[in-house]
Amino acid sequence: MKAMASRFAAVRPSHALFFVTYLAQGVQRIGKDYLRQESSSALGGDPRALQLFYNLLPEFGSLPWTLKPLLMLGAERFLGARGRCCLAALCALLCAAVWCCVAQRWGVSGSAFLLCTALVSLSSAVVDGLIDGRVAEESFDADSAASCRYLCEVGQITGGLLLGAAAWLLSLGSWEALFMTSASWLAVVPCILASMPKKGKQLVVDPADDKPDADSPKKGESLSGLKSMANRSVALVSAFAFTACLSPSLDFFLFRQHVLLLSASQQSLVSVAGSCGWFLGTSVYRHKIAPGRPAHAALRACLLLWPCGALASVAVALLAKPGPSGFWLAIAQHALAEFCKAMTFMPSTVLMQLHAARGCEGTAFTLMQWSGTIGQVLSRNLEYAFMAYFSVQPGLGSTGFEGFVFVAAASALWRLVTALLLHISISPGLEREAKLQAVVNRVHYFPMVNSTNNNINSTKR
Repeated sequence: MKAMASRFAAVRPSHALFFVTYLAQGVQRIGKDYLRQESSSALGGDPRALQLFYNLLPEFGSLPWTLKPLLMLGAERFLGARGRCCLAALCALLCAAVWCCVAQRWGVSGSAFLLCTALVSLSSAVVDGLIDGRVAEESFDADSAASCRYLCEVGQITGGLLLGAAAWLLSLGSWEALFMTSASWLAVVPCILASMPKKGKQLVVDPADDKPDADSPKKGESLSGLKSMANRSVALVSAFAFTACLSPSLDFFLFRQHVLLLSASQQSLVSVAGSCGWFLGTSVYRHKIAPGRPAHAALRACLLLWPCGALASVAVALLAKPGPSGFWLAIAQHALAEFCKAMTFMPSTVLMQLHAARGCEGTAFTLMQWSGTIGQVLSRNLEYAFMAYFSVQPGLGSTGFEGFVFVAAASALWRLVTALLLHISISPGLEREAKLQAVVNRVHYFPMVNSTNNNINSTKR
């Protein structure tokens, strides 16, 4: 009991904040599925309105998330650490309020439906950017970066499993699921306030860093830190994120709804399976791929597994039919797709954390992540272009998905070509930059050691 108590006492408030924030994001992934389930009726089946709705969803790659770099730059330039904590708490509170509003007033008009979706996405994006800045501050090397990211993903899978399992077992309606999503974001607020540094304290205690006072804005540091990001390594990480996210991920939600005729609770179970696949992917990276390897070498191993999900999606789009077999195929497809998606998310995020300039971690991280966000926005609209080209029309029901297998095949081909391109171009570039940085570190290290020895000898004399 004493050992367990000491272990809990050793947990930093910031680590609890990371876990609870990502737990709320995991719950929101299930709440987002309830929004999707009702989007066709709420928007009258209008294809353009549906496309706008999917671009506003609270997830990585949505239009509101493209504003994150500007928001983080403003927050770190004009707000101190305590001010940024207050901003994160206010945005988490706003996110909870909007989810509660949607839960209580279901059946709102199309414009109000889109507005609520945009507000949820924007407020959660601000919280995500500020918390990711805190995560980057505590990422001192590849191992600590992977550990912090793994903690966040454990929180996300926990939230997704809790609400997803409850939705399937209890057949939760929209009101209950959306209210639980609101409550999860409300729980983030006290965690942010509890981790707020006292006046004159630092957010992260690291002997290697000279941090400013927690209440002082990072005006000078934010600009100098951004200037230090103008290097080849950051450009390669951003290029990797953009190219990987540009590959269409092929959302099967509408296919499951109109072709396999899955209910909202069944869709929740599929989301739980996807969360399990995602968690398995992050665990494989953390415990099997990352240990003992540089980040660029782990990336190269992940690229070999990444296209498998897209190839399996072609088979499911071709073979799946309504009924129990189609239901289990949908579960397997989503789990494998999320597993493979984690194979690019984990190494790219770890690289972003490692290359986030000290003093402006939130801005630096979101700027690199922004390249992936732009790629994801283009990818989602590219997927809709594929659907339009192959005459996939969700408004016609199952008959409107006769060309969906061709969309899946085109997406799989794109994924294969992208993986090959990343393997022969970006990965070797990151390896060269890592070797160059190691040489630079040794050059700076030896003079420091010599000067230290000279000081010691002079003291002895």
